[in-house]
Amino acid sequence: MAIEDVTHIVQKEAESVDIEANISSERFKQKNRPNMNFIDMGMEIGEILTFERDQIECSIY
Repeated sequence: MAIEDVTHIVQKEAESVDIEANISSERFKQKNRPNMNFIDMGMEIGEILTFERDQIECSIY
């Protein structure tokens, strides 16, 4: 029975995971939007906003 050195195989797998993780994190960074300024958008202080999907409400202050 022969013993095979698999270190290089394992290293290649680890490197490919790192590449995939970097690509995924770059995509996530691109999806983030800048903060919204509701006052600049024409809304007034005290106005209530409702997130339709979960019925979460917040107010502008």
